[in-house]
Amino acid sequence: MDAEIAQYERVSWKRSQLLDGTAGGKARWPRSRWWMLGPLLVLLFLVLAALWAISHIQGDIEAQAAEKLELAGIDTSGLTFDAEYRDVEVGGQLPEGVTRQEVENILQTQIPDADDDLYTEDGDIRDAWVTATPAAAAALGALDASVSSDGEEIILTGTVPSQAHRDQLVADAEATGLPVTDNLTVSGLEPSAADADAQIAKMGVVVGGLTAGVFTKAVLNIDDDGPVTGTIDAVSQETASGFAGVAGDGVTVNAPEVVPELGSLNTEANYDGERIVLNGTVLTDEHSASLEAAAAEVVGADNVVNNLEVSGLDEAVEGADGRVAALGAAIGTFGGLNSADATMNDTDLTVNGVAPDDGSRQVSVDAVSASEGAGLRPGGEITVAEAEISLQEEIDLLQAELDALQEEIRENVVFASDSDVLSGDAQATLDKVVDAMQRYPRPVVEVGGHTDSQGNDAYNIDLSQRRADSVVEYVGSQTSPDRLSPVGFGEAQPVADNLTEEGRLQNRRVEFIAKESF
Repeated sequence: MDAEIAQYERVSWKRSQLLDGTAGGKARWPRSRWWMLGPLLVLLFLVLAALWAISHIQGDIEAQAAEKLELAGIDTSGLTFDAEYRDVEVGGQLPEGVTRQEVENILQTQIPDADDDLYTEDGDIRDAWVTATPAAAAALGALDASVSSDGEEIILTGTVPSQAHRDQLVADAEATGLPVTDNLTVSGLEPSAADADAQIAKMGVVVGGLTAGVFTKAVLNIDDDGPVTGTIDAVSQETASGFAGVAGDGVTVNAPEVVPELGSLNTEANYDGERIVLNGTVLTDEHSASLEAAAAEVVGADNVVNNLEVSGLDEAVEGADGRVAALGAAIGTFGGLNSADATMNDTDLTVNGVAPDDGSRQVSVDAVSASEGAGLRPGGEITVAEAEISLQEEIDLLQAELDALQEEIRENVVFASDSDVLSGDAQATLDKVVDAMQRYPRPVVEVGGHTDSQGNDAYNIDLSQRRADSVVEYVGSQTSPDRLSPVGFGEAQPVADNLTEEGRLQNRRVEFIAKESF
């Protein structure tokens, strides 16, 4: 019983401590302060309710602002609304044609019916300010294109509104057959000019006429302000008229000045010692006939070839008759020359030739110099041919040079015993023989091969022939082998004593003899 009472007291004691804040030996919330919790909870509730009410009002204000603008026919898809209680800020981007002031006026208009379900019971928008960006005006594409050409290529530059415009200009340019460089830029915008399509079509018509051979230069421009402008340089009056018919007043078409075509003299006379050939151009039939007659006086009519063309044009330089007569006089001296070539134009007479002697040369020189009186500038050179020598004289001259080389030949063009191989010294000496033979091209040369007396006659004949063949092969490779004849003489023609080594060395040799023929 006592134990139960003690346990009860302990429990009661703990509850009392909870009530007075001393349970467990620690301080507890005083019983006298519990009454403060009520007002705090009420204040918290009121704050939360106020925040909810303000948020609800602001949401209604934002919805109200959007609805007002939409009822006024204003698109709100690009706008933002941010309310602070009953004030609203409108951001974003305004639709095209709508101003900030217009939006503010609409939003600040009072509600005609306070019970309208659209708006909150707390009232209409109190204040509105618009920070939205005004809509930019729709961009329009300018027409600003150019076409230029040097007569060999067409270049397109500038800007057009659409790809269709670009394609049309490129197609019109390519239709000319000229190479086309497309540097056009497409803006992709609506054209600024109301008649852009018609302007492009007009430009295309003009460009399509720029075909090869009808113009030398063209520069064309087109823009929003009006028709095609620029210049075209035509190749003739006829093509200029064609351009003028399609280009319009804005394009200046230039045509070359019409100048009457004039003819020039451009004549040649070639004489090879037997006949005279006339080539080139003269102005009249009389010119052609007079030059043909002058040539016939020299070589006979049968030996004249007249290839002259008659232009039939007026002379470009006065005095054509006198100039043709001066050429005829020069041709008349060709009979005293071995050969000659004469050329004449409106300003110059040039004669080159070979005369057999000084007297014949001077006659031709004087005739050419006299052309100054006809207004021509004389030029050219007539030389005297070197006197020809006879074949025998040429043989003697060649043999003299070979004899002058004989000592060097005997010293260098020698062979080892029982050998036909040429040494380097032998080849260097034989090169001098080649030079002499080239100076005198008509004689032939016998190459004699020789041996000493060692060995039998038959063997030495064969050895000397092989030595002569070696020389002919080397010399003939640099001249004509037909001009050389190798002959082996064996030991039959010694030039020194075969009883000594020195004598035998000299006998192992070759000799050269110039002849008229073999």
